[in-house]
Amino acid sequence: MNKKNSLSCVALLTLLSLALAACGAYNSSDDSAGYNMGSEETAQMNDMATSDFDEASDDAGLELGEKIIETASMSYEAMRFEDTLDYVNQEIEAFEAQVEYSSRWQSSSSYGFLGERISMTVRVPQDSLNAFIETLNAYDDLVIQQQDFQRTDVTKQYRDNETRIGILKDEETVLREMLKEQGSLEELLQIRTRLSELVTEREIFENENQSYDEQIAYSTLHLEIQETDRANTRDTRGFWDRITNAIVDSFYRFIAVGQNLVITFIYLIPYILILGTIGLVIFYILRNRNKKKNKV
Repeated sequence: MNKKNSLSCVALLTLLSLALAACGAYNSSDDSAGYNMGSEETAQMNDMATSDFDEASDDAGLELGEKIIETASMSYEAMRFEDTLDYVNQEIEAFEAQVEYSSRWQSSSSYGFLGERISMTVRVPQDSLNAFIETLNAYDDLVIQQQDFQRTDVTKQYRDNETRIGILKDEETVLREMLKEQGSLEELLQIRTRLSELVTEREIFENENQSYDEQIAYSTLHLEIQETDRANTRDTRGFWDRITNAIVDSFYRFIAVGQNLVITFIYLIPYILILGTIGLVIFYILRNRNKKKNKV
């Protein structure tokens, strides 16, 4: 293999990588220090690489808005916690969803009731997300407290990654063909080093697109359910509604506080008995001492 031609080919491939860097990919310009080309020829090659990148983008065939990642957050209160949780698990199975994360603990509700609470991250097939949420909302014991929906368009990032992957594959093919030809040890080492870098860059973009595909195919639903003894289903938009609810809440909280005080007093009974006994003993000791002093 002619040494001059080999070095020129390697330089051309390196300049293609520079065009990728200009479009947001990793910068490969530091790795081309060993390749010598005139500044005028370098500018021409950069223009060619940029043109190839634009043509590849047009051929990607992805329309804006095609790659959408959907995320939803739903918060509920439920009075029959165990029954409600069984229903939710049944619907997760019916919709062929997957529980990615689940955590359960005791927490106080908005009315001070100490009950169970569960937080779940559910992956739902994208075309079933809305139907799944509507099914949960239609269940009588699930009372919505908060809901949030997000849609993220990653079409441009996905298309750019596809273009970079295609260009990197083309450069890999050329470098692998060059490895089959005879050349100096220095040339072969340069080609192998550049080839390793290309494979690493390509895998990064492929993994990113694979992650996009997974997030697009299965939407993410963050679900929280709080056990309560009084679900917040009231309308508080009108002035008189707010007054009525405030009066009802005041009595409700008064009863709740009274119940808590009774329970707290029951917990304190052993301490009260022990402290009372100690106090009586001290009282009798001091009284006996005073009697003796008075007799003297």
